[in-house]
Amino acid sequence: MQNNNPQTKKMSRGMKILWAAVAVLAAAALFFAGFFVYYLTLPSEVRSLLWIKDKIQSEYYEDVSDDEFWDAVLDGAVSVLDQYSAYYTADEYDVVVDSSRGISQGLGLSFFSGSNMIAEAAYNSPAFYAQPQGEDAAWSTGLETGMYVTGAGASAGEIEDTFALVGGTGDTAVYSYSALSTALSGYSVGDTVYLRVSTVSGHETEECEIVPVTLARYTESYVLYAADGEAYIYAYTDGAGEWKNVSEYVSVDEKVSGDAAYIRLSSFYGNAAV
Repeated sequence: MQNNNPQTKKMSRGMKILWAAVAVLAAAALFFAGFFVYYLTLPSEVRSLLWIKDKIQSEYYEDVSDDEFWDAVLDGAVSVLDQYSAYYTADEYDVVVDSSRGISQGLGLSFFSGSNMIAEAAYNSPAFYAQPQGEDAAWSTGLETGMYVTGAGASAGEIEDTFALVGGTGDTAVYSYSALSTALSGYSVGDTVYLRVSTVSGHETEECEIVPVTLARYTESYVLYAADGEAYIYAYTDGAGEWKNVSEYVSVDEKVSGDAAYIRLSSFYGNAAV
């Protein structure tokens, strides 16, 4: 028999709402009970660390995010290790692994310590293949050891504003390596930087070549093979490697003729064993 009493239906709906509320409260109670049980099972040192985190984030005059706090904790923990140990995030670790395989990004230039003289343009890097502007350039292709970078800018016209003098004038001018480093650090993969390059001295500004170089991700080759007046590197493109004739990108000193041949190992690293 059907009960059509409106008061009975109203009471049924009320009971449903009541039981729903009880279920929510019970779930919340179980959650917090579980949390506190978990918290109390933590070592006292961990509880102290969480207490410090709460105090810093609630009472310090500047905001400290969770990431900032835990980064500081990790830095402190790693500081007790020796100089050969370090902590890396997942992204940082990927960079380290790539580096060990010869994969890098940027210009591919390295300088002698505290100097604007090029120590090396990594084989197969953007700097290695760079070409000076103009048909009357002092050289045709490639940046090489012994050249000087005396300026850098987003365009040829901006170079003078991005490289700082630290002493002297004219032939005695001395340029700042730190200013060069700062200027180059402002560019990312895909950007083109215009370098002012001299083959004469580190303070030359007039008799220079303007060399545009586009930063890129590349796989460095550490071995140069020279024979019969030609030079080769084992170059990687999209993970595949092949011997590539790079004679036009290296100096005459890197080439030999006749029956002579040699292998130049720039660094025993990455894919050098190949």
